[in-house]
Amino acid sequence: SASTVRSNACFVDCFRFEAKAGQHIVAAVLAHGIDSRSQGRNTRGFTDASIELLDEQGRVVADALDTVGLDPVIEYTAAADGWLTARVSLVGYLGFPEAVYRLTLGEAPYPLVAFPPGGKRGETVEVELHGPNIQPGTRTKLAIPADGFPLDYASPLGTHDVRLVRGDFDEVLESEPNNERSQATPLNLPGTVNGRFDVAGDADWYRLTLPAGQRVRLEIIAQRFLRSPVDTRLEVFQAGD
Repeated sequence: SASTVRSNACFVDCFRFEAKAGQHIVAAVLAHGIDSRSQGRNTRGFTDASIELLDEQGRVVADALDTVGLDPVIEYTAAADGWLTARVSLVGYLGFPEAVYRLTLGEAPYPLVAFPPGGKRGETVEVELHGPNIQPGTRTKLAIPADGFPLDYASPLGTHDVRLVRGDFDEVLESEPNNERSQATPLNLPGTVNGRFDVAGDADWYRLTLPAGQRVRLEIIAQRFLRSPVDTRLEVFQAGD
């Protein structure tokens, strides 16, 4: 079964649950993903938690720290029937009143990302979900609200919110293969591209046709807002370079 626990972290919180052999268990903390952090004059920053699973003898059988942003996620297949303990710790062991989090435990689908990770305001987008206990190719349709802040949340499977970004321009998906300059995906301005790095060493090329003197702004959203675990680099080449 799955459970979601809301808590105010002090230093260490422990939760005990019974597991069955073969269960594919998710143990996930959501804190950084909901911008849990100190407020006012408190300068401790974001809530940065770690999580461990311990067996009945107190041995650590699985652990995680920064899986999605600063949030830890464990995927663990129980080797035998028995009790397990989830131990959630605040990194640095410095609790503060605003250090709230949500803990999900159980054999439950836990979407970590939707692709594309957003859409144009007022439109409906079909997204593919990825995460523990989610079958490959799982898709669902999400409505992108027309109004409000660019960042939005959706609960496509009912167990965990995923982040979406609302845009004002036409949206396209990157077209693979585009790892080389000769394979660059053509773009029209203004526009938003939804891309992803499928394999190690992946690079994405795009081609724009601009009149002389035109000023353009190119911006990537990945770790910011979406908590995507990538550090991107953006380069611009002129024709013939």
